[in-house]
Amino acid sequence: MIVFAYFYSEPLLEAYLKIVVDQLKIDRIYHDLGARYELEQLLEDCYQTTPNYLVIRKLEELGDSWKVVKNNYQKLTNLGIKIISFNSDDKDVLKNIINLDINDSKLAEKIEKEQQKLSLRKGQALTRIKSL
Repeated sequence: MIVFAYFYSEPLLEAYLKIVVDQLKIDRIYHDLGARYELEQLLEDCYQTTPNYLVIRKLEELGDSWKVVKNNYQKLTNLGIKIISFNSDDKDVLKNIINLDINDSKLAEKIEKEQQKLSLRKGQALTRIKSL
């Protein structure tokens, strides 16, 4: 069983990233800080060595917009990769496999709303930094 993990952090909003996944041996970890270079590397690597699972914190981390998230989700699942949403409260990580209709308009709205909130929070953080 091959397991990759991808985590995205916004350095303006998160002081550090602490993820503990005891149940799985993760073969490769990709972690982006503000940009998506590691995400691109993950996608390339998945074509070379297709993992069985990809661990993420939340679906929105797969891109900066709904279209990108949807496209990346489809690329990964078309390769047969099962995407696991990491939830630190759950004892059995494998129960968190994401099975969803990526074309669901409600899901698109939810992710777009989350992306807008993130953008606003980043803007507010930048404003606070500039005022120092």
